[in-house]
Amino acid sequence: MIKRVTILMLCLLILTGLTSCGNYATEDSGNKITFYAIKNWYSITEGSSIWNYNKHCTDSGKIIEIVEFETAEELKNKLSTELMSGGGPDLISADCLSAAGISCEKLIGQGCFADINEIIEADTSQDKINLSDYNENALQSGVINGNRYFIPFYFMPNFYVASQQELKKYISADTKSLSYNDLIKINDKINEEQSDKVITSNADGYLWSYVYDNVDFLNKTYSFDVEFSKTSEKLKELKSSGNEIKEEIFDEFVISPYLIYEYCAEIEKNGETARVIGKPSINTEVLSAQACDIYFINKNSKKKQEIMEFIKFALSEKEQNNVTGAEIEKYDNTTSYYNGSYFPINKKSYKTLMNNAKEIKYLDDTARVSNKTSEQLENMLAQISDYQFPQSTNYMTEVGSELINDYVNEKISTQKFTESLKSKTKIYMEE
Repeated sequence: MIKRVTILMLCLLILTGLTSCGNYATEDSGNKITFYAIKNWYSITEGSSIWNYNKHCTDSGKIIEIVEFETAEELKNKLSTELMSGGGPDLISADCLSAAGISCEKLIGQGCFADINEIIEADTSQDKINLSDYNENALQSGVINGNRYFIPFYFMPNFYVASQQELKKYISADTKSLSYNDLIKINDKINEEQSDKVITSNADGYLWSYVYDNVDFLNKTYSFDVEFSKTSEKLKELKSSGNEIKEEIFDEFVISPYLIYEYCAEIEKNGETARVIGKPSINTEVLSAQACDIYFINKNSKKKQEIMEFIKFALSEKEQNNVTGAEIEKYDNTTSYYNGSYFPINKKSYKTLMNNAKEIKYLDDTARVSNKTSEQLENMLAQISDYQFPQSTNYMTEVGSELINDYVNEKISTQKFTESLKSKTKIYMEE
């Protein structure tokens, strides 16, 4: 299998590789759309939606003015205070809220964001957004308690790629989506065979995923029962490669169809059958994806219609083609992020991307994927029904990070781990 950087490394690449910024706030920002961000944060750097929009925009009243903060704590204090007092920036991104340790779910519950449906309905322009032009299931991720608080611009499927021949050594060959028990079975089999293989490079992260799967942040519910304790005890023993280079059963870095097909082409080159399978989840009957590039509109903003021009631009076929690399002529796996990433929610752009991806050559421009593989991926993507709101990273910071570290390193028992999760999660939900 091809080895690739992990998602964490991708984040570092995005954060450090894109460095140019433009259209920053000045003292005279009263007529502009305001946006808060940590200094040099990737959502304001070259190639981001805001950067591309400002470069395109010719109306000074619709330019997005960026107010930068030196630290996450500074941003958190400023934003929290202003939102609670009826102020704050016009435009707010989920990424910047996460970086500042502010819960999107809690702000939604406090009524801080505008209902985009109302803004669309009030739009009298000729280019008014027609929601039927976009992936309906993906759009639903932004509808919470009947209000549309955001429209995700892109998504990433929660998929893995593996060799069918390798996979059926461990689990049923027709498994559509992995369960956490599947991971445990695979790990047990690896240990039994004393194999040098590993599930993935970051197996430690599965315990985190399992915790998140048992918490509903929007409805403020959680379930850490006896079954949770038993499964957690097994998950913390999963075999991971760490910093060593070992053969991984699953390729998990699937930010674009190009990268998925690159993995598949390598498997087919070895005379095996490529298999796309859903990532581990509690509900294995449902295929899911992560909603990406999410922006909220401040309920207090007086620039709501102006902000819609940014949203229209970001959802346009041309911009979505550009960001996802829907029309690239050659794929380079060493610069895969810059070639294009994500899957677009614009239906026309999505069709262009998927058609182009199956025609492109992979493995240094030497091989195309089989029709069977492209049909398999397209069928899996069509079955995605759960487009998930991004995980609450401040829950990780406030509740679980130290707790899980202590548990994995045998500093606390399973009972202590579960009881602490219950009590800390309860406090988190009630704050």
